[in-house]
Amino acid sequence: MTHGTTKSFSIQVRSRRTFYCVRLLNAGSQFLKSNPTDVNAGTGVNNGVVEYCWFEYTGSPPNDHGSGVGYFNGISAHAAQNWVVRGNLFKNLHNPDTAAYLWNPAVLFWRHSVGTITEQNTFLNVDRAVAYGLDNTTPYFDHAGGVIRNNFVCLTPGFMSAGRKAGSDGSIIAWNSPGTQIDHNTVLLNGNTFYAVEFRFATTTNCTARNNLADAPIHLRDSANATQSGNLVTATSAMFANPATADLHLLASATNAIDKAPVLSSVTNDFDGEIRPRSASSDIGADEFRVLTPSVITDFRFAGTNAVISFSTMPGQPYEVERASNVVGGQWTLLASNITGTGGVIRVTNLNATGQQFYRVKLLN
Repeated sequence: MTHGTTKSFSIQVRSRRTFYCVRLLNAGSQFLKSNPTDVNAGTGVNNGVVEYCWFEYTGSPPNDHGSGVGYFNGISAHAAQNWVVRGNLFKNLHNPDTAAYLWNPAVLFWRHSVGTITEQNTFLNVDRAVAYGLDNTTPYFDHAGGVIRNNFVCLTPGFMSAGRKAGSDGSIIAWNSPGTQIDHNTVLLNGNTFYAVEFRFATTTNCTARNNLADAPIHLRDSANATQSGNLVTATSAMFANPATADLHLLASATNAIDKAPVLSSVTNDFDGEIRPRSASSDIGADEFRVLTPSVITDFRFAGTNAVISFSTMPGQPYEVERASNVVGGQWTLLASNITGTGGVIRVTNLNATGQQFYRVKLLN
């Protein structure tokens, strides 16, 4: 979906909605906007879901922002409760240094918002990735609670000018947002901004920053409080599969991150939705590392309540079988692990005949 030449929203949300697999390009202002009914009462659009969507400026932000003002967001929600933002791509949401607004968050929940979940998203070359709250508002919190976990954030080298960096703060922020958990994110800023994560204002209490992998520090500002543990803030590009495309999956050489994080009961999967942890400890950052060898499914046949899956290759290393009732944000359940064999056929038994089921097979090194 694209939008044209007047200052406007691509989508304005007035009631609960689910947005799934929508591509939005070159919005005049916010790509997706949810306004409040009553900010002081904290009433607005609740329980929205945004999954597997694509938000991008294909060039510079369009002129219809108005005389270089540059006011935009990927998602901007006021007085919104319990939204889920999962598995999306936010790309090139970036203003020139001449704009009036230099640090527009790609995901912004504020003005009395509560309980947002932002997970498994990719942020590539955005001015700011996620903001829970912006203002030190009263009598309500700008945001409260919620989690930011298992996200990839990447800025390419030289993306920000030196002058721009001088006015920077955090790529992921919780400002006037008590009780927010910022855990297991991977943030590669390549020297473009000062902080990977920032908590701000004395109202921001009882927060966490745990098991994040970054190349910039975590910052407490204006008397904010957050528990920090398991973070590694000396990441380098060499640790990741393809930083140029924000593919921040760990390489086997990232031994200072693999199996180095304490297990969090609140984070049971990773960027790909795969089970965390794989061993006694978790991996630091959004990706739970493991080596996969691709295989090609050549046939899938039902036999009563069973299924027979054939593969083009099965080179003899162990493999596992997983099932999910919903692949959209669903949890994959491990059915069988560490199976060995050289055959090209796997039989899955006891399929649920009354509901849709999804199965996948992974070969392991």
